[in-house]
Amino acid sequence: MVDFSIEIITRGEKTLTDSLNSIMRQTHNSFEVVCANSSSDAQVAILLDDYFVKHQEVGQVKHLRGREMAHHLSAGKFSILMDSTRLLKEDALETLLPLIEKYSMVAIKEDSAGTGFWERQAKRYRVSSEKGIDEKKLKNNIPSYILPRLYWKDLLDEVFQSLHSKMSELLFDSIGYGEHHLIFEEAILKGGKIHYYRDRSLILHFEDSKANTIFRKYRNYGIDQKVLKNLPHYKASQLNSHRRDISAFQLYNNIFCFPLISLRTFAFISGLLLSKTNKVSK
Repeated sequence: MVDFSIEIITRGEKTLTDSLNSIMRQTHNSFEVVCANSSSDAQVAILLDDYFVKHQEVGQVKHLRGREMAHHLSAGKFSILMDSTRLLKEDALETLLPLIEKYSMVAIKEDSAGTGFWERQAKRYRVSSEKGIDEKKLKNNIPSYILPRLYWKDLLDEVFQSLHSKMSELLFDSIGYGEHHLIFEEAILKGGKIHYYRDRSLILHFEDSKANTIFRKYRNYGIDQKVLKNLPHYKASQLNSHRRDISAFQLYNNIFCFPLISLRTFAFISGLLLSKTNKVSK
């Protein structure tokens, strides 16, 4: 059995090759890569084969179902929830191994990739949001923008089984954005012990580089938030799960991020208010 299963969901993003290359450069080599591939482009499956990725073509599934399908392919002791817009620093697995042996899930500090206007905005907003976070307050109240990506495999097995028992298959298939928060909350209910590794970033995220891409993504987040309303017993269903605790420094710093914050907020509210209601049977 390998130590890590790196579980990817992809729609065939252009950064998939970069993501796979970052994984293959790991200094700790006891890992496998598994993927739920929702791209209709045959070249994506060929690329995954070239990198010896264990993959399944899953069609246009939402995130929660995609996460589960990728996880079912895994055989490692520990699972890292990734996607094809993220890179792993080359010593990420080596650094994380002693932590996941001690804790049952680990949130990992990330940084933003890209140098364009919107990428620089996202990087500054990320730094501002994370500044001054008190780990003692994260035990059962971790914010939606800092969630575990590394879990014990057995814990994730229990999480998916439990989520199935609490909702219909139709609802399970309808959950896109917010799936990370649901997985985390269920893992806490199962007795999971969390650690937030923030000594340095071990993951790089390719932020959106165009305003229309940002708008579409955050409008979809707003739409998906209505789906989560069908799960009122989870914090992920509540709008305040997106709230940032803002200090004076952060308020000052966020003035410079006003274009990004405004665009994301407007798009999210558009999806939340202007789309038709998504009521799915529990």
